[in-house]
Amino acid sequence: MRFRQHNLELFEQMYPHRKDRTKLIAVATQGRLQLEEQMAQERELLAQRRPKGWHD
Repeated sequence: MRFRQHNLELFEQMYPHRKDRTKLIAVATQGRLQLEEQMAQERELLAQRRPKGWHD
């Protein structure tokens, strides 16, 4: 659901720049970086919540 929400927000940010290729690419790149950061944070949070086992 977060991924879908991110895509919708990014689309709204990109739409006003649909005729400006340079700005459109810049907004898309920034959106991708934000998504990568969000996913990394979520992976870290899940790793912290995971119980310690024999291999940790």
